[in-house]
Amino acid sequence: MTNRHLSLIPAFLIVVATLGWGQAQVKGEEVVSPTADTVAVTNVTPSTGVVHTQDYGLILTPSAIRSQAVKRPHALPTDAFWDELAQCETAQDWKNGGRYAGGLGIMTNSTFPKASMGTWERFGGEEFAPTPDRATRAEQIEVANRIAVTGWSTVHYRDKDWARRKGIPVVWNYERPAVGLSGWGCYKSKFTGKYRMAKPKAYYYADHKNVPLFQFSWGERSHAVHDLQVFIGGVKADSVYGEKTRRAHINYLKKHKLPRYGVPSKPNKKRLTGSVSAQSASETVKRCPKWEKALRKYDLPVREFSYIMWRESRCQPRVIGWNYKSGMGYWSCKRAPTSTYKKCSAVHSYDSGLLQINSSWRTVTSQVCGSKWGDLTVLLTVDCNLRVASYLYKEGGGIDNWAATSGRN
Repeated sequence: MTNRHLSLIPAFLIVVATLGWGQAQVKGEEVVSPTADTVAVTNVTPSTGVVHTQDYGLILTPSAIRSQAVKRPHALPTDAFWDELAQCETAQDWKNGGRYAGGLGIMTNSTFPKASMGTWERFGGEEFAPTPDRATRAEQIEVANRIAVTGWSTVHYRDKDWARRKGIPVVWNYERPAVGLSGWGCYKSKFTGKYRMAKPKAYYYADHKNVPLFQFSWGERSHAVHDLQVFIGGVKADSVYGEKTRRAHINYLKKHKLPRYGVPSKPNKKRLTGSVSAQSASETVKRCPKWEKALRKYDLPVREFSYIMWRESRCQPRVIGWNYKSGMGYWSCKRAPTSTYKKCSAVHSYDSGLLQINSSWRTVTSQVCGSKWGDLTVLLTVDCNLRVASYLYKEGGGIDNWAATSGRN
């Protein structure tokens, strides 16, 4: 939490994963990055759905998992599909040369009816290598996705004098639309027109295996719901989270012994009566009543900070939230002891405690809490955390320090 980056990047939280409902997957101080195949959680706060461990104070909520996920603008086939196609085309020889080169046999040039660019060049492959066989497997798959799904566009700048002599624009906007998968004979026969492979499953999220752990809402229409439906199967992929999707979601989580805190409740058909509206009923949940007396003690606006506390840490005093550099996330750090994790090159900074005080406030923390300079573990105590928050609120910029979560931008 800083006035420098919180308005742009919300705090991301990481979990200590477990093997089962009662057996922790922790050795010493080892932190395990969660995946849909391994995360099954114990010691969960029933009222909030927050996953946590008392020893380490590390959490990962379904909302945090979703906020960290890398979403793409198009639903793309999995790498496993491209590997299967490459197995048929070239026996997965990613260094295969010739006119149809690389593991996926992408055409390098065309001579009939006249010489022209090959498919590799048309779809921007030359930004990686002159021919597919000189590019990596990942680069070949990226170009294949352009051919099949996303298309390719770029801007070329011609020499001004040459363009003037030729009477053509200096700036050339080159666009090449996607052509689908039918160009690959191993996918669809060019002679019979019959498909030789099943239609690939396509996902918007790069790590689609984590999607079942996302936080969903009832009636939600989104790409995340689409990926969930495609991944768990047994339900129409209409991108809408309804009764059938909820049932299939729960069955999947039960089967794999995964926590169900991201599954939304069914809407309550009973209408609220009296003076309590649906909005006010929701607001009573999104706060931390347990700590409101302490907020008053340190002269912090109770309503605003009770909500910020809920939003930042789900009312958990021993929470550490990691702020990652652009394009990076918990997957960039893999496994690491807690003390080492803070030094991971992917971590920009980290936030501590109820109100997620950022690690950049080392000097303020030391002065306000009377602790050793650089020792930020004191922020995991309620007293020190709120003392520092009170100082920042009164002396260091007010509630704008928490702009990303206070509703003030």
